[in-house]
Amino acid sequence: MAKSKKKFNNQETKYKMLFLYSILMILASFFMDSPLESIKQLWTLVISKCFLFTDYFAISSIGTAFINSGIITLLVIYIAWINKAEINGLLIASFFIVSGFSLFGKNLYNITSIILGVYLYSKFKKDSFSKYVATANFATSLAPLVSQVTFGMNLQPVIAIILANFIGLIIGFIFPILESSFVSFHKGFNIYNAGFTSGVIGVIFMSLFRLIGYDHSIVRQLTTKSDIRVVIFIYIY
Repeated sequence: MAKSKKKFNNQETKYKMLFLYSILMILASFFMDSPLESIKQLWTLVISKCFLFTDYFAISSIGTAFINSGIITLLVIYIAWINKAEINGLLIASFFIVSGFSLFGKNLYNITSIILGVYLYSKFKKDSFSKYVATANFATSLAPLVSQVTFGMNLQPVIAIILANFIGLIIGFIFPILESSFVSFHKGFNIYNAGFTSGVIGVIFMSLFRLIGYDHSIVRQLTTKSDIRVVIFIYIY
């Protein structure tokens, strides 16, 4: 009993530290740019195509990119916490991958349907979603695909939103299946199994788009400036 209580407290401490990280990231954004302007420019990120390479520093501002990353990190940590997912190395890695790439293509719009798709899969399997939280986080690596279908294929807005989020649901639903299957495919020689899974799914969807006549140009929106504030932030963290 005492051991179980100690483990619970240890988990709570880890969650508090992770929540603190995401909150500090949001607060740091207020020192980068005007808080009001940073919040206003979040919409710029949502409506961007987000294809590689889409640097949020370049299309908005450093403050906006940081607040976007902080909010999304806070969200995925909260989802894990509310579902009582056990903090381990894999889950922590998934948090920080989401956090990092929220500076580079993820936003609240394009991750939602994918996470929901993984959640629906857990319900289909009659499993606790806590087992799939890390998988859901890794699956959001394909979030830019949702934005591209919504804003980059010149479809009617309503059709684009419905189709994009339907694709997001499909990606989320099939991701856990393929992720577990691909372990036997590469026999453990690829330690980034979720990344490999994302790559295969991405290739399939892009091939399908090209097959029906939608080709996608490469996007290169990269900032070439350096900023001492970002260096200080990284150093402190």
